[in-house]
Amino acid sequence: MKISSVFALLTGLSGVIALGLFLWIYVEGTVLGSSDPNIGGGILLLLSIALTVIFAVLWAGFALYERAKKRRNRQ
Repeated sequence: MKISSVFALLTGLSGVIALGLFLWIYVEGTVLGSSDPNIGGGILLLLSIALTVIFAVLWAGFALYERAKKRRNRQ
């Protein structure tokens, strides 16, 4: 398995977690009418968004590296 494939998997997984946390906070605040903000959920949401961005940058970087390495080997 290529390293870029691992980062693609991690990007998707952390993105799904971020979406789930966002929906959880949204439902808790609007549908359930919670008056107190969910600080823990907000921190986890920001952390998962940050991890999604980091993994996406690493995924793109390693994909470009593997592509350049493949081209260099052909020449």
